[in-house]
Parts: sequence; structure tokens; C-alpha cells
Amino acid sequence: MNAKTTKHADTAETPETAMTAFTTLLKRNVERMVELQKATLDTVSHQNADVMETMRHTLKSVPMAPPELFSLAQLGVEGWIGAQKSILDWIVQQSALTVQTVEQNGSAPLSAAKLSEFVQQAAEQSVATQKTILDFAAKQNKAVTEAIQRQAGVQGTPVATVTESIHRGVATLIDGQKTFLDTAMKMTKAARS
Repeated sequence: MNAKTTKHADTAETPETAMTAFTTLLKRNVERMVELQKATLDTVSHQNADVMETMRHTLKSVPMAPPELFSLAQLGVEGWIGAQKSILDWIVQQSALTVQTVEQNGSAPLSAAKLSEFVQQAAEQSVATQKTILDFAAKQNKAVTEAIQRQAGVQGTPVATVTESIHRGVATLIDGQKTFLDTAMKMTKAARS
């Protein structure tokens, strides 16, 4: 009987409405999506480090392949990954804030439609921010590639080939991330409809 009383008291202290259940589920799903994204970014980071290390060792005898080039490329990718993770952390914070607001206010001030609209707007803002970063990264990728290839004696060398290969790899990564963001937005909009 004591257990039932305690259980009932716990339930009375934390009533769960349909709205708080929905927002809690939303928060968990956002956290899972963010963890998946971060895991992907960690994989990209490891892959980048492996590629740069391989390039340093393979091309150390080539005078046109300065080690600073590989360090610069690695730092650029790591900076981009850090920016992406910061955005993902912001998404989790916004999700937690939404849940907290709903829990504090109950379901009265926020209808499901209003909450859905709020989440959609936050998601759209986040995606727009991420796409801006990706556009910047694409421009930087192109600029670095062109700058290296314009160096005297680079044309037709392994450095030119490696530079173009890295450029294509980073471009593919950026395009893949944009596709992921577009797909996520389509799914979010479809779920809202």
C-alpha cells in the first residue's frame, strides 16, 4: 500500500499531459538526431586525420607538397566540424528550452499547432545557418584549391592531383550535408502537415 501511495504521490507531483509527453518525445528525438550527426562528424574528423597523415607520409619527398598545406587543410575541416557541433548543441538547447516552457506553462498557452510552428521555425533557422556555413566552406575549399594549383610548378604534379582529390572529397562532404539538411526539412514539414 505504501508503494501505491508513493507512486500516486509521484504522479501527482509530475502530471504528464499529452503536450508534455509530446515535447519530451520531441526533445529525445532531437537529442538522438544530434548524437547521430555528431557521430558522423566524428567519423569525418577521423577520416580527415587519416587522409592528412597519409598525405604527409606519402608526399614528404615531393618538394611541392609543403607539410603546412596538410595542416591547413586539416585545421579547416576541424574548424568546420567544430562549427557544426556548436550548431547541433544549440539545437539541443532550443529543444530543452521548448520542453521547459511547456512544462512550466502546461498546455494552456501553447497549443500543439503553436508548438509545432515554433519547432518548425527553429528548425528552418538552424538549417539556414548550417547552409550558410556550408556555402562558406565550399567557397573556402574552392579558393584553397585554386590558390595551390596556381603555384608555380604545381600543374601536372602529384600535388595538383592530390589537391583536386581533396577538393572533390570536401565538396562531396558539403553536398552530402546539404542533402541531409534538405531531407530533414522535408521530413519535418511532412510530419507537421
